[in-house]
Amino acid sequence: MIASRSIISPLTKQPFRMKFGFHSGPAVGGIVGNRNYQYCLFGDTINTASRVATCSEVGKIHFSATSYEILKDSLYFETAYRGNTEMKGKGSMDTYWLLGPTETYLSLLETAKSHTVTISDLQTKNKEEAAILTSNTTISTHLKAPNITFQDNNLTDPTKHNIFKNMKKKQLLCPFSGTNLL
Repeated sequence: MIASRSIISPLTKQPFRMKFGFHSGPAVGGIVGNRNYQYCLFGDTINTASRVATCSEVGKIHFSATSYEILKDSLYFETAYRGNTEMKGKGSMDTYWLLGPTETYLSLLETAKSHTVTISDLQTKNKEEAAILTSNTTISTHLKAPNITFQDNNLTDPTKHNIFKNMKKKQLLCPFSGTNLL
């Protein structure tokens, strides 16, 4: 979203002003058209997501209570209650703001920057794969990552870090792919 402020509209000579909103739930998708094919999503979830985005504020990420139930225990995202919001055709709904990444997540990114992390990828039938984040990996955030201390000063094994142990204990899944993190 910060990047959108640096893109200037050639018509208005002003930066783009973007609103974001999302909702979680079932949807149906398919290709429509005879000549110009388009992939479209259909369902009440899509309609609600559109309403949530419409009720958002410029430069903020707005989401529904259904999505909040999924994110509320996340180690990755900070959220805040916005309040009860009137949605056209939906009535009144509790909604939330997505504030950004947590310090825990940022510290994990800092740890992973210089290490090879083994991940299990469901799309490759659980084969072990190596994901490498190099020093060229761009991480843009306005939050400062805290210093990371390792037990026994062992910098070669990031799994000895207490955050990784807590994540393993809770058997957390990646919020995007659904794979086990450790």
